[in-house]
Amino acid sequence: DEIERIQAAPELLPPIQRVNLPAAVERWNQQLDSFKREKIALDAQIFDPRRLGSILVFYRFAMCFLLRQIDEQHMFPQQPFTMPEESASDAQHAAAGALDKWRMLPQFLFEDVVEFVVFLTMYSPDTLIDSTLQVGHGGDGLRTFDDIIPLFVVAFLARPGYISNPYMKAKLVDILHMLTYRDPREDSDYVDTHEGNVSDQSMRLHPSIHQFQTCLDASVLARKFLVPALLRFYVDIEKTGASSQFYDKFNIRYYLARTLRALWARGPLYVEATKQFFLQSVDAASSSKERGAATTTTTTTGSAKRDQQVVEEFVARLMTDTT
Repeated sequence: DEIERIQAAPELLPPIQRVNLPAAVERWNQQLDSFKREKIALDAQIFDPRRLGSILVFYRFAMCFLLRQIDEQHMFPQQPFTMPEESASDAQHAAAGALDKWRMLPQFLFEDVVEFVVFLTMYSPDTLIDSTLQVGHGGDGLRTFDDIIPLFVVAFLARPGYISNPYMKAKLVDILHMLTYRDPREDSDYVDTHEGNVSDQSMRLHPSIHQFQTCLDASVLARKFLVPALLRFYVDIEKTGASSQFYDKFNIRYYLARTLRALWARGPLYVEATKQFFLQSVDAASSSKERGAATTTTTTTGSAKRDQQVVEEFVARLMTDTT
């Protein structure tokens, strides 16, 4: 485009550059063709289904390894995953034990997995649901896309203490948002649902979205922990530590809101989970006050006090962001 603009108005150039313009344009076109060939060659390597499939098999092992580190029994995938406790009474023990061991691991182990899953979700969702890549060689019976990826996302969102970087948690939300994406034509609050913006032919949801949502619905851990985790992150993202945190939080909360709306639209399952979380947080907080401040009730986010704080701040942030 820039080359065409210069060719269309050569009189805007200084006389010396105007004389050399034909040779310069030819050189620019040659360089542009070279860049295009390099890009096509790189795309052929990066998007090769066999290469992506091999990498996914490796990252399946990496996800199982990371889940095993935070598993309460440290027996995953030989035994079903048990969500680690996060109650206030266990905080010192966790900090001295499991969390210290987790912090010994290099952060790129987690980051690489998340970045690769985000890449596949955006550019190669067919690889995610490829039936030949679903079952590992360990004989655990778990499927990569149906079991391990949903568990990985839910577990690390529900226990954010293991991930210090809020932007890595935001990428987990990105995965959820893309794999629970709702057709804009079915969402009256979506920004692109105005007449003419979304046509019948312009929107085709990938089969991976319905498959992922079905797997979430079938997951006991997702039904119990996913909604509280998303509400908690909605509150926690207020402060990221970055200079751009004021602007970043709006983008992240937008995807959180879209994900929650998609889950609620699935049926009463997640609507009831949200209601139960709000009601239990209030009831548990009231019970704790009656029994005394020293008593702590373990809940999905760690304690009744923390649940009450999440509910109060979520409502406050929601009102602030929409006014």
